[in-house]
Amino acid sequence: MANSKIEDLETILEINKAIFSTMETKEILYLIVKKISEIMQVTRCSIILIDRKMNIGHVLSTYEDPDLGTLSIDLKKYPEITRAMEDEKTVLIQDVGADPIVKEVRDNLISIGIRSIMVIPIHYSEKAIGALYLRTSRKEKRFSEKEFKVSQVIASMAAVALNNARLFNIIKEEKDLLEKMAVTDDMTRLYNHRFFVRRLKEEFKRVERHGTNLACIMIDIDNFKNVNDTYGHQAGDVVLQEIARIIKRCVRETDVVARYGGEEFAVILPHTGNEDAVNLANRIRNAIKKKRLDSLGPDVSITVSIGVSTYPHPEVNNMDDLIRRVDDGLYQAKSQGKDVVISL
Repeated sequence: MANSKIEDLETILEINKAIFSTMETKEILYLIVKKISEIMQVTRCSIILIDRKMNIGHVLSTYEDPDLGTLSIDLKKYPEITRAMEDEKTVLIQDVGADPIVKEVRDNLISIGIRSIMVIPIHYSEKAIGALYLRTSRKEKRFSEKEFKVSQVIASMAAVALNNARLFNIIKEEKDLLEKMAVTDDMTRLYNHRFFVRRLKEEFKRVERHGTNLACIMIDIDNFKNVNDTYGHQAGDVVLQEIARIIKRCVRETDVVARYGGEEFAVILPHTGNEDAVNLANRIRNAIKKKRLDSLGPDVSITVSIGVSTYPHPEVNNMDDLIRRVDDGLYQAKSQGKDVVISL
């Protein structure tokens, strides 16, 4: 008995040391489930972050799979976790075959050999933000009083690590949003000019390395100044937004659509030869021409001029050459009466 208590204390001290060390949150969470599984011999041991609004749980760590990424589970299929979160109290199911809490999922639990379950809410700032989830298939004995108490202590310690994980996710989401805003045009929600140049540079290096095709098209709205002067800048904004949507619908998911500047749009087409690029350009041109915009009236249509250039090409040695040629194609399209596609 003494040795058992010493082992439990050593486990708690090791976890406590890890939580307040410089270890990654993922490592800390796995250490917790690993140590619990070792001293309690459970079949399943997981730490779950709870999203109450979506009624889902995010399994952040489980002893069975050290390399597990975040796995989402539907809490409707886990009534024992739902009960623990609602009551913010530990749910201890000593006999799956008899406990009414798991009545709806009993057959499934029995089929995979689960006999006992313990769900301990993990609290932070007096609010349950997750759960320590234990399942066992042991026939000879259920969860003991000692196991219950040790799990309670470890769950309270896990709260710090779990809150760190929650804060990390919040910070990551905010960082992702800021990064997206930095490369997105506010008006059209397309990529901006800076991102376009960066991505074209990457794609050009890729095709040079692998010897594949790359196309670029530049789209300019014909007589856009007249739209602003006649219907107002608000109507002009609507035109820009609608054309952005049309272009997005015409291209593939792998293509990159950007607002190049003002009333100009650009599209990067990886693995695309000249013929396919010209066909796409004409498809975009026709789709825009057929569109009637309520903001301009039922009899008003918008046209665009489009330049196309591709690589490999004898006169294209670098990314700047590609942009120059597609820009020249656009200029010629404008000079030849507009509403036309010119490929150079």
